Amino acid sequence: MIPMVEKFIKKADNNFLLQTKSLVLIQGKKHLIDIPDININPGECHVILGLNGVGKSTLLKDIMTLHHHYKGEIIRLHPPHKLCAYLPEIFQISPAITGKDFINLFKKEYNLKVMAFLQEKLNLSAPILSMPLRKYSKGMIQKLGLLHFFCFNRPLKIADEIMSGLDEKTRPLVIDEIHRQCEKGISFLITTHHRSDISHLSHQLIEIR
Repeated sequence: MIPMVEKFIKKADNNFLLQTKSLVLIQGKKHLIDIPDININPGECHVILGLNGVGKSTLLKDIMTLHHHYKGEIIRLHPPHKLCAYLPEIFQISPAITGKDFINLFKKEYNLKVMAFLQEKLNLSAPILSMPLRKYSKGMIQKLGLLHFFCFNRPLKIADEIMSGLDEKTRPLVIDEIHRQCEKGISFLITTHHRSDISHLSHQLIEIR
């Protein structure tokens, strides 16, 4: 039996959205890595830094309750579906639908002002969104994922390798949007294996090895 504790609380001490305490990532009986305690408050960006394969994606999936490969405590203000927007490293959608179809699936959850602003910045015009996703390039799929992620109305946004594969024009836009949303009280938990990506935005830089 794996010792683990899941907590959802209605009122959080110190106004936090997410805390981890004495968290250890495990696989079977194998102890993988100790995670420094995390305490995310509104308007903060926390960056998890580490090489590929050290457990960054596993940690995010544990936080999102997509699996349970840990012992220790993960304490959330709300269950993940009410607390978090999540962007995996590989953003996969059915190739049969259009970009507009995908947006319409979630539109009631979107901040429409942010969506209008980012559609223009990401060059996701109406003709592009009317195309089936099988005609999208990898870069276009990534941009659609970013649009979905940034527009989704949740107080905590979690992204796995958000900068991976982005072109030089899109990377500054992502940094600017993280900064802009943090100023509005939205929080971020982001993984990267490049210290130069967004560590300068971080309230807490969590390095795992």
